[in-house]
Amino acid sequence: MYMEDDTLVPWRAMTAWARATPALDERNLTFGFYRTEVSPDTGELVMLDLSLRVNTSTAPTAHIEGVGHFVELPQPYFGMWLASHQQLKAFMAHPFWEKKNALAAKTPHGGGYPERTTWMIQYLNVPPGHLTQSVIQYDPVTNTLDPNARVAHLRNGYSANVHQPLGKLPLMLALDR
Repeated sequence: MYMEDDTLVPWRAMTAWARATPALDERNLTFGFYRTEVSPDTGELVMLDLSLRVNTSTAPTAHIEGVGHFVELPQPYFGMWLASHQQLKAFMAHPFWEKKNALAAKTPHGGGYPERTTWMIQYLNVPPGHLTQSVIQYDPVTNTLDPNARVAHLRNGYSANVHQPLGKLPLMLALDR
């Protein structure tokens, strides 16, 4: 597990990752997480790494029979991820493992050091039609993100900052059709 020090990772998130990882790994996808804070204005959960709604009819998605439906967010949360032994070995064997290669690589999400060197595991063997390997489980009937993929940012530093675009989109409005 890689994580920033101000993130709460519930046990249900870890078990959801463990259940989905074998099937996702076969497709070069990884179980991603989304990060929330509590809005100081409304008390509702707000998305930290998403400022615009995601249209599930046009965003990259995957359906894995018996596992679930997954959607790729345009700005995936990379400040926390889990990797299987196999995934970590692949990352360590890849040129992205070295700082100079990670910093020189072209990615759709930019980033600098040190953050970028931790993100690069999400850019190994990206499947066609995706920007990264990271996908979030969601319910296509209710068009909502799976609560088991939610982690919490504990200091509520973004949603209270009026000059910061993050932490303003209510979680229940994250997905659109």
